[in-house]
Amino acid sequence: MSSLKIEIKIRLRSDDLRLLEAFHKATLPDDTNPPANFTITHEIRGNEAVFTIAYSGPTSPEAVRTAASTSEEILRLYKMLLEAIS
Repeated sequence: MSSLKIEIKIRLRSDDLRLLEAFHKATLPDDTNPPANFTITHEIRGNEAVFTIAYSGPTSPEAVRTAASTSEEILRLYKMLLEAIS
């Protein structure tokens, strides 16, 4: 068994909590249905969204690819949200 942890912190200059809450709701399905052996948590701290993608299982290229693609998806969703409000 091995473990892998990726933490993504996204900070907004704006203190618009509604924006962070909207993003949280948009990513909630990923939090509740993560891939096997993965845990995804998302919390809001002030004007910062913090995502943690944790993996606990056998080391494999597939696990690393899944963690990377999950990270890319979170960043893609956030980029779309920011473009929509710009």
